[in-house]
Amino acid sequence: MKRKKLRLGLSSLVAALLIPLFAGGATGVAQAATTSSVAAVESTVDTTIDTLAVNRQLIVNTALKEVGVKPPACGKYGPCAKYDWCAMFVEWVWKQAKVSPVPTTWVARGVGKWGVQHQLFKPRPAGGLGDPVPGDLVIYGPPDGVVGGHVSVVVAVDRAHGTIDTVDGNFGNKVAHRKHLVATKVTAGAKKVHISGYVKPPGA
Repeated sequence: MKRKKLRLGLSSLVAALLIPLFAGGATGVAQAATTSSVAAVESTVDTTIDTLAVNRQLIVNTALKEVGVKPPACGKYGPCAKYDWCAMFVEWVWKQAKVSPVPTTWVARGVGKWGVQHQLFKPRPAGGLGDPVPGDLVIYGPPDGVVGGHVSVVVAVDRAHGTIDTVDGNFGNKVAHRKHLVATKVTAGAKKVHISGYVKPPGA
């Protein structure tokens, strides 16, 4: 009789100990699963952001490495000895940075028109900087495919002062690094036109 009571006492004790342990274990498993799911989502987001950042930085680095290039060395961009080559230059930079697709026109404002057609053009609001990001292309003149404009690569943005730094092909007959350009005031191209907007890289 005493042995039976002892067995019951042990069973009750084990049950008392296992119930909270099991409950805690279940909670721990649920918490681990939740933490794992959150970590997986965060990892995916971080990877996406990093990939985009690398692409844009590659565009900037590629453009900056070309600063100072003059004819005839600019022949790698296209037939720069015969034509204005600012559009050739920006398209070459995007290609080197593995951007796809890229415009194939030699007309600067044609690059803007291509951006509109591909829903990649970001208009610059009157009196404002707009939304340029390093790696974007700056379009001078309306994005209508007409000659007389200019196009360059954004390499830095100062939103506080409303300025951008760019790398421009065929500016002063060379690849030039232009700094602290006030977006609302700067002009370029044969017709001295203002910035109409920016074309972002596909997928960015």
